[in-house]
Amino acid sequence: MTCSSCGRGDNPPDAYARWQDRIVVRTGLPLFGPTRPCLRKEHDPKLGDYYAFVGTDQCYRTLPQQRWRGLWHDAFEDSRFCAAPAKECDYQTPGDRIWLNGEKVRTKPPGAILFAVDFIGRRTAVKGHYGHMGMSDYEVIVDKVISMQPLEFDPEPTETQIEIEERRRAGAKR
Repeated sequence: MTCSSCGRGDNPPDAYARWQDRIVVRTGLPLFGPTRPCLRKEHDPKLGDYYAFVGTDQCYRTLPQQRWRGLWHDAFEDSRFCAAPAKECDYQTPGDRIWLNGEKVRTKPPGAILFAVDFIGRRTAVKGHYGHMGMSDYEVIVDKVISMQPLEFDPEPTETQIEIEERRRAGAKR
């Protein structure tokens, strides 16, 4: 798993779930491993040893599961959730920026960029830097999708967007 903002260590120490990561963030000193939080050592026979991100749900403290409803804007390198009763949702919408971790949301029509969503999920407990390039204030991990309806489509989806969605669909069928 790769993540562009993961393990950067620029969130407040209380954001991290593991005490080892909190110490690394507070002191900047490695404790039993990497100098950045939320990484684990992996081994690949061809590549050798490397560090990989442990995953948002293992890295950060989260609030208990709850039901969420609202709008999800999902475009290239941009994911934003706006809780109901939001009437619009994109990167420019006022309020906290909440990155919706859509790993469990595998099937969606090519070119769809705005959805009405209803799901069970967990939000990170501490305001910080989450999602792509750490540009969001919080992250919500989707545990179970209840419903997801496309509301808006990119007028001209790029070939890359179409290929990505086709690969997602193929991966979900496995």
